[in-house]
Amino acid sequence: MGNLRADNGSPEPYIVKFWSIGNEMFRDWQLGNMPIEDYVKKHNEFADAVRKVNPMVELVGVGNVGKWDEMMLSNCSQNMDLISEHIYRQDWHGGGLMTHTKQLADDIRRIGQKHRDYRTQIPALQGKNIRIAMDEGRVLLTKDTRILRRRVVYSGRLKLTLIRDDDIKEQLRQ
Repeated sequence: MGNLRADNGSPEPYIVKFWSIGNEMFRDWQLGNMPIEDYVKKHNEFADAVRKVNPMVELVGVGNVGKWDEMMLSNCSQNMDLISEHIYRQDWHGGGLMTHTKQLADDIRRIGQKHRDYRTQIPALQGKNIRIAMDEGRVLLTKDTRILRRRVVYSGRLKLTLIRDDDIKEQLRQ
């Protein structure tokens, strides 16, 4: 791959600051999905290998509020700098633009609060600052107003993220 990179005009290795170890490994559609009890071992093995090559890399663990997060934070906190959380929303009830914006704001608050709770409940987090990486999400809308509504909802999501949650603001400062 290094030769391919160099042949395409980048002779020096890329400086990759963040590596995510998996994506939604708790979902059955993901290649390589597995129970959390197995995944925490895989995460730690991979993290150790990556940090041997580049100790400065920031590792993002797979998150999902509930038992998955609790296991990840309890068993992998020494091997991650951020934990990924995803937000997906569907306008099932036809509530429109304001409903979507409120759903996203509520989810950001819920996830941020849950992680603040984890910091007081999970002993492995003492003295650690595992930040939240909201690195994936989507609003599923009806076809007729999809483009405009997505733009408005996402700008609202970004604004709420930047204004309301210190855990997320810290990540964006990096």
